[in-house]
Amino acid sequence: EPLEVYTDYRRQERTGTTIAGGSFFNTTSQLPVPIDQSTDDFTVGVRHSSPHGTLDLGYRGSVFDNRLPIVTWENPFTSPPGAERGALAGAPDNTFQSLSLGGAFHFLRATALAFSAGAGRGEQNDTLLPYTVNPQLTTSPLPRATLDGVVDTSHVALTISTRPWSRLHVRGAYRYDQRDNRTPISMWNRVITDTFNTIAGESNVAYDFERARLDLSADADLSRQLRLSAGYERTERNRNSQEVAGQTENGGWGRLRWRFAPGFEVKVQRGTARRDIDRYDTALATELEQNPLLAKYDLAYRFRTYADAAFTAAGTKRPFTFALSALYADDDYTRSRLGLARDRDRRVAADVGWTFTPHVSLFASVSDEKIDALQNGSEAFAAPDWSAAHTDRFRTLAGGLRFVEIPSRFDLTVDFSRADGATAIALVSAAGNGAFPDLASKLDALRVRALYHRSAHMSVLLQLRYEHLHTDDWALANVAPATVPGLLALGADPYRYNVVVVGAGVTYRWGAGHR
Repeated sequence: EPLEVYTDYRRQERTGTTIAGGSFFNTTSQLPVPIDQSTDDFTVGVRHSSPHGTLDLGYRGSVFDNRLPIVTWENPFTSPPGAERGALAGAPDNTFQSLSLGGAFHFLRATALAFSAGAGRGEQNDTLLPYTVNPQLTTSPLPRATLDGVVDTSHVALTISTRPWSRLHVRGAYRYDQRDNRTPISMWNRVITDTFNTIAGESNVAYDFERARLDLSADADLSRQLRLSAGYERTERNRNSQEVAGQTENGGWGRLRWRFAPGFEVKVQRGTARRDIDRYDTALATELEQNPLLAKYDLAYRFRTYADAAFTAAGTKRPFTFALSALYADDDYTRSRLGLARDRDRRVAADVGWTFTPHVSLFASVSDEKIDALQNGSEAFAAPDWSAAHTDRFRTLAGGLRFVEIPSRFDLTVDFSRADGATAIALVSAAGNGAFPDLASKLDALRVRALYHRSAHMSVLLQLRYEHLHTDDWALANVAPATVPGLLALGADPYRYNVVVVGAGVTYRWGAGHR
């Protein structure tokens, strides 16, 4: 029954430039923002093992450091006195630490239990920047010098599985997560783009949530070839300061698996899920300057039906595998007047693998997915007066060859993939019907990976990666920095790039063993 102590430390440095969007003096802008950040993660723990199970106690800490807390720029427009410069705050320094306890045990003859529990705290106490860099604006004093941000997290999970009879397997799982935002709430002055002082106060919102999930499932072997499975899922969510304070989702599913011949199997599954809400707080939506008829899709009532099927074949005498799968999902938001009304998802995929010899194998896959969605909107901030139908189509194709020990000690893998995407958007409104130009994207990727086993302890890796992305986006194409009135842009074209990455590595293993 050994006692094992483990530790890990990682540091990530991030430097360069990113694009930040925002508004400045009644215009929309895109700004190149420099980045100089680092993140330190460290873990330490102790693990106890025995023939009956394991027990693990661990501590994790993370420290984020941003060495550029503020970015300033010159206003490119004619501006009032004092507004010649603008400023943007960067991500603040913060820390997070957590303590966890987990274990897994076997008892009786066919029963297993696993559990985990943890508690964590995130803190953000960086010095606050002033409301504005405009010396001509008079603001109220900051409520405090730092945010004093504190968020506590907690987690509990328990899983138990048992086989009361040889042909019946029962499993139950419960999980609870909580996020408690203990940051003080204060009233803050609101300054718009370092140009206007609204005088009005605005409070910081402390978002909390509780989530509990229960999963029950059972598998019954009706015969050596036939297995019937069923399950029930229930999720409860409670939130603060959002339009929907409480949600409950109940769902059930059934699955049939048929192994009609050695190496051949068919699976068919069908399920439904209904998400209910206590009420949609239209008063809070109005306070957030939203149309009170709008229901956010992740908060609204939803009824979901889905079905999937899969066929797999594996040769018992021939080294050949084949898999075919299909999925259909239907989401209806029948109680939402504005927002997402329905969503349909259909997907078909096939995979094949063939081992020519013990040293050479081929693999390939293809998939096709189509998503149709309908959303309703309002131009008048009132009842629905327009709708948009979205159709997304995704096609992927991938394949490759793998060579093992050709010649001895040398492995080579070559694979290629292509992904095509297209989106069509059709509009129906009182002003007339129409459609936006189609959106399209194409991504090609090639990877070559060579591994040389110098000895039983040391391996050398060489890797080449190539990617080519081509997109067509009417919202970006031919839009120069001053093409659209009131919009200051960088003249960015639709995303297109070619990337070549070459890498090398060495792995060395100590002690007796093999590669």
